[in-house]
Amino acid sequence: MAELRSSVNRHLTVCSLLLLAACGGAPSVAPPPVPVTAAAEGDISADELRRDLTAFAADSMRGRETGTEDADRAARFLVARVQRLGLADTKFGIVTLHRPSNVDSRESLTGLVTVLTHVSEMLPLVFAVHPRTRKKLQEFGLEDQIGSSGKIKLIPPMGYVQFMNLVSHSAAVITDSGGVQEETTYLGIPCFTLRENTERPITVTQGSNQLVKPEDLESRVGAGLAIRGRSGQRPELWDGKSAERAVQRLKERALGGR
Repeated sequence: MAELRSSVNRHLTVCSLLLLAACGGAPSVAPPPVPVTAAAEGDISADELRRDLTAFAADSMRGRETGTEDADRAARFLVARVQRLGLADTKFGIVTLHRPSNVDSRESLTGLVTVLTHVSEMLPLVFAVHPRTRKKLQEFGLEDQIGSSGKIKLIPPMGYVQFMNLVSHSAAVITDSGGVQEETTYLGIPCFTLRENTERPITVTQGSNQLVKPEDLESRVGAGLAIRGRSGQRPELWDGKSAERAVQRLKERALGGR
């Protein structure tokens, strides 16, 4: 009886993960290795679990950029925002920074402000300032410096749809965020991540993401802007159809493949 309960629990776990995937909560890209334990007859093996999750592992985030009921409102927002920023008919880049390693130290944040000022000479920047980062900019006396450059526009954080609409029309993104690395890879937009490592390596090996040191940022952005067309490639299964695959897998599990 205990073995039967274990098997049922494992099947319920897989179904829960599938449902979460359909609602946008699936693990992004490929799941980590599943520990293999002694399995009762009929249990789901680690390989099966990996297969089920990987079958729709394109995070449903890929589907959020299109087909949303907020699309028209977001488009209007984009036009108004770009006009207010004085960037109509102009290439621009997006900046987001919030990690302690980049913003909590006066030395590191001052260095980033300097290099961003240099980058803005070749590509005007829209800096969506995280509350943590704004606090540090003010604390270190850097807010006026970065704002006075004239080519870096400081704006408050935005909602997801509005932010992604702005990103989708940008020429490049400079960030230390995790999710933005995936979104720019999906969109084929050059992404320069100011971190030493990433938990989303597929965005580097296949996508449009590069891990960059602050001292190399200016040259790397310049080289990235010289590339014409799509940057990187969209990984397999990052096609916005994760919910469809999830439903199909549920049918196979629940109805024996019918």
